[in-house]
Amino acid sequence: MALKTKTWKKEEAAVKNAKSSLRSIKEKYAKTIQKEKTLSSTMDANKATVAAIEKDQNYYWKTDKKTKKKHLVKRKKPKTLSKEEAKKLADAQSGYAKAKAERGKVLSSNTYKHAKSKVSKASKKLNSAKTKLNNYIKKVHKANAKQVKKAESKNYRLFMAPHASLHRTDNASTKQIFMFATSEDETNDDDVTSYAIDTGAPTADHIKRSGKTITLTAYLYAPNSINHLWGKGKKLPGESRKSIDQQYTDLLEWNRHGVELTYKSDNSTPTKKGMNHMYFKHVYITSLGKLLDAPYKDMMQLSITLTYLYRAKVKTTGNSKGKKSKQGHYVGANVISLNHGQTAAQLAKKFHTTTNAIENMNHGQYAFSQGTKVKVSPGLKVVKTKTQTKYTGFTKNNLTSSKVQKIMKRFIEGK
Repeated sequence: MALKTKTWKKEEAAVKNAKSSLRSIKEKYAKTIQKEKTLSSTMDANKATVAAIEKDQNYYWKTDKKTKKKHLVKRKKPKTLSKEEAKKLADAQSGYAKAKAERGKVLSSNTYKHAKSKVSKASKKLNSAKTKLNNYIKKVHKANAKQVKKAESKNYRLFMAPHASLHRTDNASTKQIFMFATSEDETNDDDVTSYAIDTGAPTADHIKRSGKTITLTAYLYAPNSINHLWGKGKKLPGESRKSIDQQYTDLLEWNRHGVELTYKSDNSTPTKKGMNHMYFKHVYITSLGKLLDAPYKDMMQLSITLTYLYRAKVKTTGNSKGKKSKQGHYVGANVISLNHGQTAAQLAKKFHTTTNAIENMNHGQYAFSQGTKVKVSPGLKVVKTKTQTKYTGFTKNNLTSSKVQKIMKRFIEGK
């Protein structure tokens, strides 16, 4: 079965077209949308200035003699502003009122309403296409998982132990390679952080897994091999119908593209049904070779090394601008006022970014006039985390690093 079906490709094309349509609409109405966002930013800036001046005018900071902590206290009478502060307050109030009026005109214009409606419809269409694609992929993966399990069951009934199989962990296809594993070796490596002491053996305070590898020697078998191994009239399931060269090519493809695989080998006990002797998900082929010292007819001997690991996953979470949370705080985007003659290329060089990034941050706009507010860096969420290393496998309950240190100390002291 192909990795991507016609329907899969069709749904992917629908998502691609929806993205292209949304991008075209945003580019077409970029000027109107950008104007509204610029006015909204101006309003926020002036509002913040007014709030800061009024806060200073009506409140002051006082230090508590006992706790030594500062807290705001309301003034009995508002503070008299200096000429500079009064002018700044008046300019901010005037700027806020002016920007609000201009923004109101933009929001009430037919062009903006049309743009907003178009963008909203295109966004909904894109989300719908993405949902449809994701649902179809889940459906395909579920069906593939059933086919893989069915092939394993049928294959197990035909072959003697030890018998092994490899297939994709994500079930993106039904491709499955069956082998005779003549030897299997599992190796677990750990890194121990140790410290020398004056007398006795070194002490350790941290142990972490550095790697797990499965090394095996196995045979691939071709369709013709069934005649002289199990007699005529038998049929091989799944990928075993392919030639050994085709099967080896599939393994090379998984190796080159770093495909995450699941490795299973069956138990040698006759009453034990299913492949449960070795069962590892999240393995990658890190070494693959042919052994031609003792070739057999319609069979190929292989040396395979599988490395067990998880792919790193990056998860981002949204947070309101300027609001603090237990998880961290948000650092706002860097917005500058453009000077005469400045270009997107100059801004990209100055702020260590690219023209494409600046264009994306400013909703597709790349030509700016003097005085325009331009975003040159996105917002950043700063997260502070507290970590505690826990060790498992000692008892039923997890042991913290402090308990591990005590155990190690007792062991070194002979207690």
